[in-house]
Amino acid sequence: MKNADMRKMSVLVRQASWRPVPPVQQPWIALLAYAMVVVVFIGDWVLPDSVVADIAYQAPVVFAALRGTQRLTGFTVALGCVGILLGWFVDLANASYHFSEIRIENRLLSLISLLIVGALAQLFLRHAKRARQLEDERALARSIEIASAIDRVMAPLSPEKAIRAVAGVALGLLEATVVVWCPARREGDFWVTREGTSEAKALLDVHPPEGFAELLQRVGSRHSVEVLSAADSIDHLAGKAPGSDVALAIPVGAAADFEGVVFAAVKGEHVDARALAIADNFARFATAAVQQARLVDRLERSANGPAATSAG
Repeated sequence: MKNADMRKMSVLVRQASWRPVPPVQQPWIALLAYAMVVVVFIGDWVLPDSVVADIAYQAPVVFAALRGTQRLTGFTVALGCVGILLGWFVDLANASYHFSEIRIENRLLSLISLLIVGALAQLFLRHAKRARQLEDERALARSIEIASAIDRVMAPLSPEKAIRAVAGVALGLLEATVVVWCPARREGDFWVTREGTSEAKALLDVHPPEGFAELLQRVGSRHSVEVLSAADSIDHLAGKAPGSDVALAIPVGAAADFEGVVFAAVKGEHVDARALAIADNFARFATAAVQQARLVDRLERSANGPAATSAG
């Protein structure tokens, strides 16, 4: 269950608000681009000289750039240039090889415009390729961060260390500016992790706002992530305003095993569906980690109890 949750977090990280369409490596894309060049050539041949039909060679170039590769786009531009030159020879033959400045100017303008469109298309494809590479690098770095967080949280054998580890990794996984762990038990410790650090520090002087106990109970009973005002929640817990308008309240544990709430001040003025989904998966991951630590702790206590009794 824990591995499934973390795989879902990794997938959510890879989702972007906009991503250039990757090249489609299929033969029909190239065949359709070449067919469009042939159609334009035939239209240029059939239509009268007064109609500048060769300007339409830009259409297959744009299609190749949007659906194909740099190589296909360059080859389509080359075919378009050949089509423009052949069209000029056809016009010249139809005019009994009588040169016309207007026909030559139209062909030159069409050729220049086609080369400009082709250059812009190649520039677009290079930028799109670079954007995909950068996104893949960020996704890889994010996957490494998630894997490191899993190891860090699952390593502690005591519940207290596991809770501190959860508070430490929450900042990076939730992409927050400040994270505060609030225990459900009165004897529990408060932990805070601020931007620029990966280690949670104990909060010794905490002043929860009025009605904070009811807020913890509500979040724990609903077992779901809530979006709150940062001024009404995490500002009081962290001791100062984190510079965010909204905060996430993420419950850890369920029912009788309710452990506490992770309050995370998120960047921006709104929380999108991606952030909520990541927070929901984080809640399940943190719950599994802390419950595992408590189970190990109980097993060790039960194993050490009879041994201590027999030794006495």
